[in-house]
Amino acid sequence: MASVQNIFEIVDDFLNYDSSQLGDLELYFSGCSVSGQRLVRICQKIVLLNGLQNLTFKLRCNLLSFCDLEELGKNLPNIKNLMTLNIFLSRNSLAIDGLSCLAKGLAQCKNLTTLMIELNESFIRDSHLKVLGEGLGQSQSIQNLTVELQNNEINSNGFCSFSKGVANIDTLESLKLDFKQNKIGSDALDQFEQSFQESKHLSKLNINFEINKIGKEDIQSLIKGFNSCKTLISLDLDLWYNHIDNECLKIIGKELANNKSIKHFYLNLRVQNGTNFDGTGIFNLAKDLAKIKHLFSLEIVTLDPFGQSTKEYLNQKHILQLKKLLRLVSLKYY
Repeated sequence: MASVQNIFEIVDDFLNYDSSQLGDLELYFSGCSVSGQRLVRICQKIVLLNGLQNLTFKLRCNLLSFCDLEELGKNLPNIKNLMTLNIFLSRNSLAIDGLSCLAKGLAQCKNLTTLMIELNESFIRDSHLKVLGEGLGQSQSIQNLTVELQNNEINSNGFCSFSKGVANIDTLESLKLDFKQNKIGSDALDQFEQSFQESKHLSKLNINFEINKIGKEDIQSLIKGFNSCKTLISLDLDLWYNHIDNECLKIIGKELANNKSIKHFYLNLRVQNGTNFDGTGIFNLAKDLAKIKHLFSLEIVTLDPFGQSTKEYLNQKHILQLKKLLRLVSLKYY
């Protein structure tokens, strides 16, 4: 088996060849102690790849320091033709200042249109998200942004400040956020209400709130925030294992009913160990959502090993009424 040192020697040799025509590069260094001078050397080699357009950089489980993140932030903008970047930083304890340097560096990648950052299980707190959002918000090119933040220590304030930051990306069209297993809803979400008001091109929004603390006090602020985005066409919202009841469903329906842009709405309501809503709640939700002027497809999911499916919640009368109500809409429920 090759040693870590030998692996880096192989990478060095490879990058020393004339690779000017190399368009795609994937580097897997998870758990390989990539930090310090090793990372500096790799970055210095990568920036020489003038034809590089798509880069995947896996750096999970490394002891990345402030200087390492600063090095990434300094070098990535020098890859002049970089269009797609997937960077995996999960299971690292990242310094706030270092994350800020990285985010600002990513924003300076002039041709970068698609960015995915994985930060799962990395002790990310509200202060980390604030600088990440502010840094990325300076980008003038990113169109598709995905940020994975599972199993961290994020509260509502962090979510709100991050959303406000990335909403400043004028070119942003698609945003996918994964906040599974955090603490969103433990404090007020009212700051989110105007987060996307100034967004110019955002049309697709996908947010995973699985295993958080969202309840009826938070739902109204969330939906108002979505409604503030006048260009939003597709909304995917996952609320599995939160504090969702019939009252929450009523708020979702009433607030979204007057939306004038959404055409596709996916809502995951699975609840582990039983449910806090019933068929009447789901029926009333669907009935209100049918009032969305341009709605074309509606998908409601409650299926769970510990609960019933949406279809089982709704009696035949409900189903017949919904089919008549939504005759022009593609309705899926399971």
